[in-house]
Amino acid sequence: MENVRIREIKIADAKKILSLCRRLDEETEFMMLEPNERNITVDEQGKQIQDILDSKHSTILVAEKNDDLIGYVGAYRENFNRCRYSAYVVTGILTSYHGQGIGTLLFNALEK
Repeated sequence: MENVRIREIKIADAKKILSLCRRLDEETEFMMLEPNERNITVDEQGKQIQDILDSKHSTILVAEKNDDLIGYVGAYRENFNRCRYSAYVVTGILTSYHGQGIGTLLFNALEK
């Protein structure tokens, strides 16, 4: 996909990722939260991002185009030995970017 950059999330992305997730909540029934159910603040979102960045076992990668976040993939693992080889994965891509290879880019980057 032209002009799409895949990168690890930063704390400075808190407002953008919160906005993206709220849009995804509105656009699809496949996300965990329903529209208007995501009621955290930008500061709380920043703390969640910091916790993930501090973790050795979890990450969020974002797809960015023209300084806007258009999708993400998150992989979350527990610290327990029995769970060390598994993670749960959450992904969301704005509907207007479906079918353009964004998901492939995100999952390829996650695999690396």
